[in-house]
Amino acid sequence: MQKIIFIIIVAILFFACNNNSNLVEPIPSGSYSYMSYDTTGTAIVKGWLIINDIDSSNIIGKWEFKSIGNALDIGPQVGSGELIGGTLEDGIWVELNPQFRDNNLQLIGILGNNKFSGVWQWTSIVGITNHGTFEALKN
Repeated sequence: MQKIIFIIIVAILFFACNNNSNLVEPIPSGSYSYMSYDTTGTAIVKGWLIINDIDSSNIIGKWEFKSIGNALDIGPQVGSGELIGGTLEDGIWVELNPQFRDNNLQLIGILGNNKFSGVWQWTSIVGITNHGTFEALKN
């Protein structure tokens, strides 16, 4: 009986330590609270991103996102990492996985008034595999 109780306690501790429910907490100061939506407007990912540097053409920063609900085919917009980006004529673009050309997630939008919003695109080897919208508000 003690062996079974021990196994149950170990299993509970294992799953508690591997739980990613706090992946995006706490949100760092100066970051943007991020939420992305599928094509039907359903929220699918939440988290934060930091845009550290913007010069005339280069953007760098960090991100940490987690899936919410039962979203499918959302691409590599779950986890954390470094981001890079650049400026467009009327906005900016950001890549969450810049080391990959065939499995990357790009955010394309307008940055201003403490808000970054626009569209996300998951690009795989076949091209744009899925897309939706996002909104990030400065904390």
